[in-house]
Amino acid sequence: MQLKHEWQTRCDLAALYRVFDKLNWTDAIFTHISARIPNTDFILMNPYGYLYDEITASSLIKIDLHTGNTNEGLYNKVGYNIHSAIHLARSEIRYVIHTHTTPIVAVSSLRDGLQQCSQYGLYISQSLAYHNYEGIFFWESEKDRLVKSLDKNKEFCLMRNHGSLVLGRDIEQAFFNQYILQRACEIQIAVQSTNQSFISVTEEIANRTLEFTMTEQKKEDKAPPLLWKAMKRKLEPGYDQ
Repeated sequence: MQLKHEWQTRCDLAALYRVFDKLNWTDAIFTHISARIPNTDFILMNPYGYLYDEITASSLIKIDLHTGNTNEGLYNKVGYNIHSAIHLARSEIRYVIHTHTTPIVAVSSLRDGLQQCSQYGLYISQSLAYHNYEGIFFWESEKDRLVKSLDKNKEFCLMRNHGSLVLGRDIEQAFFNQYILQRACEIQIAVQSTNQSFISVTEEIANRTLEFTMTEQKKEDKAPPLLWKAMKRKLEPGYDQ
């Protein structure tokens, strides 16, 4: 049974990499997505040096969460430090996404961060954390500070001057969360480029939206699985090999 769970996770994660490539959410070889194999202390990550459109289920690297040990190839050690910190602190999280897309890095570098200038930004606002920049390398000693920045129940983190972390309990929610954050940042940058002030959302509407995102109703939302299925239909065969 465990082998089945691992292979399914490998196929799902490889599909996620391929979808990110389709959407141009990559940064050559410098970003990473991880998935925790169910009921284990192992995660899967991309082999260092591979482009996202080259990732297959069998090429993903299986890494021990506690030691960083693997016998499957080379992986990004800085990336592992980031991902392992979150997976160890948040056992309910199966997917962790780290990106450097231009809109996200731009918004992460703004003093006021992400604004509620669109429904995407509003959806995220109560689940968004910030982590201050500590340099180009993410060292072992930074793990505790990242976990503290992200806090429990947060699913989004803007890493100042750097990029983002997006968390998901399953692949559908992880992709949906990334999509929402990307759109929120794209729209904000577009609005700010006009040099005009944006229309504020009323407190009543904001509270109604936030109530949905913080309640059990969110779990019944059909959008995450439907969006993920739609994106997978864009993939060519081969990623699950």
